Amino acid sequence: MRLDFILANALTATATAAAMVSSGKQRRSCYERAPSVIQMDLNVTIVFSPVLYFDVPRGELRGPCTLVAKFPAGYPISSSGDDLVNVVAASGEHDGAVVGVLRFVSAPNVPTVTVVGTFECDGVMDYQLEIADSATEANWVSFEQDEDAGLFLEIGDRCRPESEEEL
Repeated sequence: MRLDFILANALTATATAAAMVSSGKQRRSCYERAPSVIQMDLNVTIVFSPVLYFDVPRGELRGPCTLVAKFPAGYPISSSGDDLVNVVAASGEHDGAVVGVLRFVSAPNVPTVTVVGTFECDGVMDYQLEIADSATEANWVSFEQDEDAGLFLEIGDRCRPESEEEL
């Protein structure tokens, strides 16, 4: 009787897997990582250039690491002057290189996601944020990095929809 139960479960699992494969839909494989220190006020000025550290779990998922800035609708971001921010690799093969440039933006009615760049994953990925135009102290940007807003690392090759149909 136990053998019948095991065989029935195995057949059901096989049929379910075959249906998933035949539907043509692939499962998404994406893992989101927040910085190592999550609850903090992130102030980027010409005097202060914070570094964010992301631990990448080995073997969890395969694929690239994409740095994104995500903010819920209406999330408070303060800025002054030219608030363009350079994202500089702070470790690894490209240490010291500008790997992205962005303005931190939050739309009033919809969530906002800005892709900074996609890189080969490493065990630890560190990024320093600095004001692009450091000629004047009037240029700065500030927001609270938390579990729902700020910079995140998306690990995997299926984090961004390829078409509107996948949304």
